[in-house]
Amino acid sequence: MRRFVAGVYFVAAAFLVPWIAVLLRTQHREVLNHHSRLLWLLIGVLMVAGMLSTGCLARIESRYTVIAATFTATFLFVDAWFNVLTSVGLLRALLVGFAIVVQLPISVVSLVLARRVTLQRGGAHVAPRLTSVAFMAGAVLLVPFTLRRIARTTPIQIGFHQRIAWSGLDVFELAGLLVTGWCVRQRAPWMAMAGVATGTLLMSDAIFNIVTASSSTVFAALAMAAIGELPLCVLSFALAIREVRSWGTLESQGNSAA
Repeated sequence: MRRFVAGVYFVAAAFLVPWIAVLLRTQHREVLNHHSRLLWLLIGVLMVAGMLSTGCLARIESRYTVIAATFTATFLFVDAWFNVLTSVGLLRALLVGFAIVVQLPISVVSLVLARRVTLQRGGAHVAPRLTSVAFMAGAVLLVPFTLRRIARTTPIQIGFHQRIAWSGLDVFELAGLLVTGWCVRQRAPWMAMAGVATGTLLMSDAIFNIVTASSSTVFAALAMAAIGELPLCVLSFALAIREVRSWGTLESQGNSAA
């Protein structure tokens, strides 16, 4: 079963290689993105939810902190990637500043926290108290930024450098699929972080595709999500949660032995 699951990831990664080549040849540089306000609302909700859950789980020293922290790091990175690449002028300057000052530092802290929990799986992983406070404060500060961005965003916007943005996201997904497949095959403890990162990348791809699609392309986006992205996303999160649950078993065995 383990080899079969790993094979699923490797086959999906192999499929992505020609798809990336197709995108590079056929994707237009500038594309009209529809429902931009709805997209920003969803992005804001997911960023706030990720940061709040990371802060709360870190505060109670839960081993599931690795799930929330990896999700937060990955989603903030994907949002920063698209913001910086697909905007121009003053807006781009503002979003670059937001990425440098807020998103990327939080992503780094989240990954460090997730790595710490992974290394101490099944045991104590006390996070500095300031960590949970910082995540919760950051989530609160994101609310007015998101609301302001929604108010200033037109329903339909031009997305610049779409070829690089989308093909780059697929390259990240390719790397995630390969690493997750390797973790499954090797039974590596990094399965939790790899699975959540890959699942978040696939989920982000589906959300961006569906929400920004026009009426003539939305069915293609829905079909792609239903056939490929969302099933792999669910599998990735399920494998990550299963890995974290196994740490609880290891902890119980360790306490019994003591």
